Amino acid sequence: MRQQYLAVMALLSIYATMFGAMGAENNSSVSLGGAEINDSGFRPNVDGFSFQNYGDDPVTVDLTAAEMQRMFGDRVCASTAGGKCTLTYPAERWMNQAVSAMKFGHCEGIAVLSSLMYYNKTSPSLFGGNSAIDLALQDVLLQREIGYWWTTQVTSPGGSKKVLESPQAVLDTLAEAFGNGSGAGEWWVMGIYLPDGSGGHAITPYAVEDRGNGTAHILVYDNNWPKDSRFIEVDTLNNSWRYLASASPDEPNSLYSGNASTKNLEIVSLSSRLGQQQCDFCKDEDPAASNASLKNIQIWQSGKASALVTDESGRRVGLLDSGQMVNEIPGAEIRSLKFGLAGIGSTHPPVILLPLALIKESHLAIEINSTANGSQKNQADTAIIAPGFALASSVPDLGQGQQQSLDLFQEGEAYNVSIRANRQFSPIISIDTDYQRITLNGLKLEPSGRINISMNPALRDFRMSTLGNLKPGTLQLLMTTLDPASGASSTFKSLDLILRPDDAVSMDVAGTFSGADSPSLAVSRKNGGRQEMSLQTVSKNVPADLPKDMPNLRDANNLTRTKLPESRPSSSSRSDMSGSDVSIPSSASMPRVGTPTFP
Repeated sequence: MRQQYLAVMALLSIYATMFGAMGAENNSSVSLGGAEINDSGFRPNVDGFSFQNYGDDPVTVDLTAAEMQRMFGDRVCASTAGGKCTLTYPAERWMNQAVSAMKFGHCEGIAVLSSLMYYNKTSPSLFGGNSAIDLALQDVLLQREIGYWWTTQVTSPGGSKKVLESPQAVLDTLAEAFGNGSGAGEWWVMGIYLPDGSGGHAITPYAVEDRGNGTAHILVYDNNWPKDSRFIEVDTLNNSWRYLASASPDEPNSLYSGNASTKNLEIVSLSSRLGQQQCDFCKDEDPAASNASLKNIQIWQSGKASALVTDESGRRVGLLDSGQMVNEIPGAEIRSLKFGLAGIGSTHPPVILLPLALIKESHLAIEINSTANGSQKNQADTAIIAPGFALASSVPDLGQGQQQSLDLFQEGEAYNVSIRANRQFSPIISIDTDYQRITLNGLKLEPSGRINISMNPALRDFRMSTLGNLKPGTLQLLMTTLDPASGASSTFKSLDLILRPDDAVSMDVAGTFSGADSPSLAVSRKNGGRQEMSLQTVSKNVPADLPKDMPNLRDANNLTRTKLPESRPSSSSRSDMSGSDVSIPSSASMPRVGTPTFP
């Protein structure tokens, strides 16, 4: 036994000599020469991808209805005619919010998928290679798979199981997992943020090394640096961490750092992402179903703007004017998204999750504040997504100092939203149920007025009014409907409707599936007059717009397996982390030399 120990120590000493000259100050060169190391066996130049983290260039297919159905089940489908899933409108809205956010970077999906391939929860062979390094981004199925796993950072339970109490807690958890090599019982993706929560980036941790003198390294595959091995330095004496990162090897490094109080170093579970995810936007047939109480209202924000939610008790969740995150509402959650490409220090608003019961018990005030500077145009889009319902308000230019406020509450089955602003602008408003989408254009919102929206998805009853707006504008209403029997859509529009102060519009959208007559709306005037008109038919019975040229794969809706054939190369063919020809034994063949204990 002693001879085996000495042989392993000699081998590690050789590796330390070979790699030590490279230096580690810039986080880009790593040695596994320490005697106290827990190593999963993952290697970036074999188990990472050959391509770099990407945004919307090159143009990729991130998600389709097939991925949504796989993630949430058939309830996301308004129709499954012909074996194809046509998404409900809230599901489509949610998917498009995720796809839009992915334009800032796909680091989360790359980091998660590379780990799942290494730990044999899916296989590179499904995408045409023996290892992750063999795969090409041009493969559309691979693009969709990366998009799928990116999206699980916003789902429940997918992105909810975390360790972020302190750098030491992260270190200890990873050391325990990596101590079991490729047979670890839990797998983790790492999130790093700037101290204010911005600049989120996802990387793949794969080994922990005690460097002595209170210093430890967490070895990582950073998808902004394909094939390279890098490390996060942890000061175990001060419970702090630091990492030099950039959006690409061609850009200057910026320092990420933190400690136990900043909580900006986290690891998030992968096992909780493998099963079907909770569908917050799916309407339950039985409102008393056991999972109904677990559902959330989701608030997505894009553009240079921040969202802050306040309940009737004055408790808040979201971003303050200072940029600081606050969460005082029990059960609420802020999900800061990880992109890794938008530039160090750049911001993308987080997703806010609120317990669904809140809007039955309380009015929620949602304030959208512009964070734009100067005269640059700032399109700010806000989406409120709930079971069987979504409302989106798009402001073409939410300029510096402008604010949009949305008051949200529920009465029975009806969702109610009242929209206000501190300056005049014209929002484009869309209201979704599972089978209808109503888009309102041409409304003018003034500081003294508001736009009230009410939609009852169960009764399919829509109402809208403008209160206090002296010039409410000319309403242009567009409605699309889905036929659950065929998945076909029909589109109707109103004539331009000149509104007067305090006018109200109502419409019964029941029975507006294909084959039905054109729906009609009614306008109730403040003076007691009433006007009714039929909507014009724009199109009818249009087949569902299914993705074209999508590669087919047998059982493509279930790419994640509990057991898959081993596809990784043997340890003898795995190259070392620096790209040289020296091979490093995998964790299966190299015994751990001691279990690191950190002060």
